[in-house]
Amino acid sequence: MTPAAGDTPGDRPSANARHAIQSLLHGAAPNGTAPEDCGPWRDAVTALYDAYADDGTPGVRRAYDRLCRLEPALIALIAGDDAEDTSERPAPIPGAACPPLPASARAIEAHAAPCAAWLDEYIAFAAQAAPMTPASFHEVAALFAAALAIARRLCVRSGTLTIYPNLYAIYIARSGVYTKTTGLGVLTSLLDMAGLNHLLLPSKMSPEALVSNMSLGTVDDRLPDHKLARVLRQKAFAAQRGWLREEASALFSSMKRDFNTELVEYLLSLYDGGSISSSTITRGNDEVVDPYLSFFGVSNPVLMQPHLANQSHWGNGLWSRFVPLVPGADEQPVYRAPGAGAQTLPPTLISGLRQIYRLFPEPLCDVRSDEKKGIKWFEVVNMPAPLEATLAPEVHMAWHAYRRAMFDLLIAGDIDPVLEPSYSRFSTHAIKTALLLAAMDADPERGDVVVEAAHFARAQAIVERWRAILHQLWGEQRGTEESDLMRRCERYLKKQRAGGMTLRELCQATGALKRDVEGALDMLRRAGKVDAVEVKKANGRMVEVWRWQ
Repeated sequence: MTPAAGDTPGDRPSANARHAIQSLLHGAAPNGTAPEDCGPWRDAVTALYDAYADDGTPGVRRAYDRLCRLEPALIALIAGDDAEDTSERPAPIPGAACPPLPASARAIEAHAAPCAAWLDEYIAFAAQAAPMTPASFHEVAALFAAALAIARRLCVRSGTLTIYPNLYAIYIARSGVYTKTTGLGVLTSLLDMAGLNHLLLPSKMSPEALVSNMSLGTVDDRLPDHKLARVLRQKAFAAQRGWLREEASALFSSMKRDFNTELVEYLLSLYDGGSISSSTITRGNDEVVDPYLSFFGVSNPVLMQPHLANQSHWGNGLWSRFVPLVPGADEQPVYRAPGAGAQTLPPTLISGLRQIYRLFPEPLCDVRSDEKKGIKWFEVVNMPAPLEATLAPEVHMAWHAYRRAMFDLLIAGDIDPVLEPSYSRFSTHAIKTALLLAAMDADPERGDVVVEAAHFARAQAIVERWRAILHQLWGEQRGTEESDLMRRCERYLKKQRAGGMTLRELCQATGALKRDVEGALDMLRRAGKVDAVEVKKANGRMVEVWRWQ
């Protein structure tokens, strides 16, 4: 399948193959290009034509993914450019497994315009202070800061749902070369300078400690007055907090331990604003009311791989609530020296975050007591009702179009079932992000937050990058699993070189699902390592047997 050395991307056979494959990936029927006209790509085009005949576009995309893992040069072919007229050629998609948006959902792009200047200022400064940390890291860090400052005091209503702009994000990148800790330092410095540390939870907590920190609880009489003032400020936002974890993989590892089993349940509930409670002998009953939790963690691919492979986290909805992020293709590690001298946070960055915090009334906490029972407890005395954001008419239409697009992609069957819960939440991620962007632009004198078309256009573009990254991460995970399954099939077939094994026997030997074993065998067959033959069993029945070549 690999092109000969003289076959460049501008050659007509390569152009024919590229056009044919791109058309198939975008849902079109075979465009009439003969495989024989595709030169060294003949076999790939033939295989994709066969996949289309068998199972339409979903079959093409699955086959394309398998072929790319066998022959990475195919990716370069599809991403390539040539001198022929491209006016009618579909644009390449970020990856065959990530279906493109329909035109109806992309209509909001016409309203794209500069907005959320505070976000741009943060990214620009952070790129100087932590130049080897990807811009995508700085972007989500700034969104986390804004979500933290809002602290559940802003919302949008949709039917019976009330949506708040809290986010769960985890940034996964190689340690050392991407300097995640340095990038995280920019964020923590900003929160400190803006005086928002009272909104942060402790980095490491048990489930009981999480509930304790997010509930009001009783007052410790041993608490000195100077510390009581700080605790009162924290307790005013007891349930509206942010959680930063520098090595988030340790958090997910702890979920396997008996004493931390409730943590998954708590994270699921807190993301959606569901109240939780805990009862212990020492503390009694703790309840988290009106919760709003934002999470931002960092880790590296090696440590996160087992958790991304954990099927229960995909099945229970944990990963559908998280935004897992990795550096983009244009963010490859490059050494960059930091600027000379100390990097001082611009006053406008600090005041801008403070302005978001002060857009909304600040609750106060006081101490109540019962002298007869001899107890004191914290009580919030003026918790403000959340401000409902105003959505511009174009935003209503764009949000509906994006929700419909995600629904249609699910119905079309092009999405791996494991990712379906994530697809059900992409439109929620989009409106949450739009709320954050609009809060950055809000006029404190007017006292309202208006989500304009430009905010949703930028938010959708951000979330679309997140969607592509999700497919990339899942594709890599599936590729790892398929490669392992291929090796196991290879091992068993080599042991049974003479007689071979049936599909059922291979499923039993590997403990894998039928569809997964079929995919592994298909890749091995295309690589010329295995073949299937019909043999007659002792009872006279013909069965298909797979043999090592």
